[in-house]
This record gives sequence, structure tokens and C-alpha cells, in this order.
Amino acid sequence: MQHRLQTKEKLHNIGVCEDELCLICGDHAETHEHQFFNCHFSKECVSRIKAWCGVQHQSLSFFQIIDWIARRRRGSKIRRFVQAAAMEAIAYYIWRVGNEAYWVHKVQSINYTVKHIQNIVKARSLCCLPKKVSSRDKEWIESL
Repeated sequence: MQHRLQTKEKLHNIGVCEDELCLICGDHAETHEHQFFNCHFSKECVSRIKAWCGVQHQSLSFFQIIDWIARRRRGSKIRRFVQAAAMEAIAYYIWRVGNEAYWVHKVQSINYTVKHIQNIVKARSLCCLPKKVSSRDKEWIESL
């Protein structure tokens, strides 16, 4: 997210790769902007996870969504925590899908990736709940 990853565009510019095409979609140059915000794979993952955890912000930009979650005053702190964790998990798993495409020559499906993110976020959220949490919040997480 800080533009430090070695994207294919960067590797191509220094002569390490033959092309700079995205490993996930193969349609555009693999830049940070493309991989995390513009690739149809990442856009669909973000859209599905937003709907799943109740993020009602229109943007697909991680930075704008995280900012929106942080500034919201309505809703519980636990829900905002889960929503932020879900957005962060998307970035990590998109990076992993790109790595797997490079090293294993396999791209996981969007359905598989989204389901995996949902399972991880739900499991980690449940195990990291504070001692004092409302039953309503706990039930919301369990229902995810």
C-alpha cells in the first residue's frame, strides 16, 4: 500500500521481466494502482466484502473506505474494527493472489478469495473480541 512492492511494471523497467502485464488479469500493466484498485479482480473482491460486512461507502478505494470507517460515529466500535480488518485483509489477499500467480502460475477465483477473506476475518474477529462486548455485536460477527 506504500508502493514498495515489486510490481511487474517496476521489474520490467529494470529488465527483470519480459512484460509488465498484470499477473491476475493479464489486461493492463501491473502497477500498485491497478493491482489494488483498478483490476477487475480487486474491484469485485472489494465490492463483495463491502456488502458482506456492511460498508455502505460508494468508493472502491481502500484509503477512502478506511477513512470513512474511521470517521463514522454511528455503529459500534466492534463493527468498525471488523470492517477495517476486512479491508486490510483484501489488500493482503490480493497481494497473495498475485504472488501465487507468479510462483505457482495459478490464479484463485474471486469466489474462493472472497470466501477465504470472510472466513479469516470472522474467525480472527471472534477470537480477538474484548471481554466486554455487547451480545448484539457478537451475534453480528457470528452471523457474518
